[in-house]
Amino acid sequence: MGVECAQAPRPKLPSLAIGSPPPGKPLRPRNCGNCPGPASCACAQPAPAMASIATPKEVRRAGVRIGSRIQENATSTAGIFESYRRKVSRRVPDSQKLQNADDIDLKTLAHSLRQRWYLPLGFAFLLATFGGVYTFVQRPLYQANAVLFIPPSGNRAPTNGIPGFASLDMTAMLDGIMKSERIRKPVRESMKLKRKEFNEAFVVTPSVIENRVEVRITDADKNRALAGLERVLVELREVNDETGMNVTQAKLTETNRALESARKELAAAEEELLKFQNELTTVPDSDKSYVATGSLKLVQEIESELRAVNDEYAKRKSQLQSSASANDDLPRGVPSIDALRADLRQKEVARSTALSLYQPDTPQVKQANEAVEAVRKALAVEVQRYQAAQKLDFDPQMVELITRREVLSNQLERERKRAQVAPEQATELQRKLRSVQQYDRKVMQILDTANEIEQQSQVRGVQWTVLDAPYLLDEPVNKSYGRNIVVFGFIGGLIGLALASRSRGNAG
Repeated sequence: MGVECAQAPRPKLPSLAIGSPPPGKPLRPRNCGNCPGPASCACAQPAPAMASIATPKEVRRAGVRIGSRIQENATSTAGIFESYRRKVSRRVPDSQKLQNADDIDLKTLAHSLRQRWYLPLGFAFLLATFGGVYTFVQRPLYQANAVLFIPPSGNRAPTNGIPGFASLDMTAMLDGIMKSERIRKPVRESMKLKRKEFNEAFVVTPSVIENRVEVRITDADKNRALAGLERVLVELREVNDETGMNVTQAKLTETNRALESARKELAAAEEELLKFQNELTTVPDSDKSYVATGSLKLVQEIESELRAVNDEYAKRKSQLQSSASANDDLPRGVPSIDALRADLRQKEVARSTALSLYQPDTPQVKQANEAVEAVRKALAVEVQRYQAAQKLDFDPQMVELITRREVLSNQLERERKRAQVAPEQATELQRKLRSVQQYDRKVMQILDTANEIEQQSQVRGVQWTVLDAPYLLDEPVNKSYGRNIVVFGFIGGLIGLALASRSRGNAG
């Protein structure tokens, strides 16, 4: 054991001796037992400095005090733990608090719906009925649709070296053009709509993936909607002709304009030539000369044909005269009579053959006799007809020859007059003919150029076409009873749910 320093302070330890009071409490005076209280006890003495031997009673009291102190300490410890638990319980996560609140709200809502189920159903029925009536009484709106298609090969247009751009999407270009005022203004004026009304009615929907642009116009007048959509396509073509999608398209536009101008010049030259020819082929006057559109060769051909007709006419006339002078019952030189005569000879030969092979009363002989008699009757009728015509001085072949001779004579006279025309009129006619031929060649050259440019445009340029021409839908777009009833009924159900939950909450 070391020697402790006398100067060092010593810690004050609580007295654990039996009978010593706990720290912080005054020393209870001793009572002799005869005095009424400790204050009046004359025998009260201060506590001894050293602990005395405790009695059993004091031991019990000390045990009670120690137990009470232990209980107080335990109680204070339990209080500390309880306060800590309460602090921890106050720190519940927000998600758990929200979940608890939602569970409570759902239970409340379910209870409210069980109690007031008629509100959602009633409001749903009322608004569904209103939706049906509203759909019935509202003014019908008709929709006209059209679809523009762009081939995949022409879906991109070059940007002519603009930095930062690879190519332009043709679908977006068409969408931008149709949304411009250049297209909208004439269409809006033709439909007689305000700007806001037309913007709501005119809808353009581009589809880059499908290479198409859908155009829609909705209006109460179906004819006006269809006419407005057709006007949109007309204005789009005019814009395409004015601006052109690329250089090739612009060249094609200029070539088409030149072609149209050349065709007008050709039509004017042809009209002038026709007018000049009509003046030259008028019935001749005493002081007017005539130009020959035919040549001398044509005159010679007509003269040769006329001589042949005259020779045939003279030959036919001599045949008729010789037939009339002969005493033969059957005239010759008539085609129909000659044919029947040859047929009669064949039938007679067939009858002779049948008689040589069969008996007279056999069917073969009877059939041959009937054939011969039929031909004879037909020949007799034809001879009577010919003789009646001869009495009337009528022969079909002669009439035909006379008619041809008159026609050829008139034609020969007209061509001879034309061959005697003045040289200056013939020169003027040739000049007009050359002018017409020149304009015709010009038109053909421009047409070939236009075809070449169009082929180049199809290969290199951007092209669009009307895939679906403007058409009207069969039914109005705002007359969908099923859709409107379902939508209004759903809205009514939501309103009923809100009222049912709030009504029960207010009642609670």
